[in-house]
Amino acid sequence: MTAILIQLNIGTFNTLIRNMTEEETKRQEGMIV
Repeated sequence: MTAILIQLNIGTFNTLIRNMTEEETKRQEGMIV
């Protein structure tokens, strides 16, 4: 059961990082253009 919770937490964490990275990329592209 603990392993499942850890997997869910890692998935959520990865999603948050991906969203933050995409936002940062859009912001930088906006500055370049």
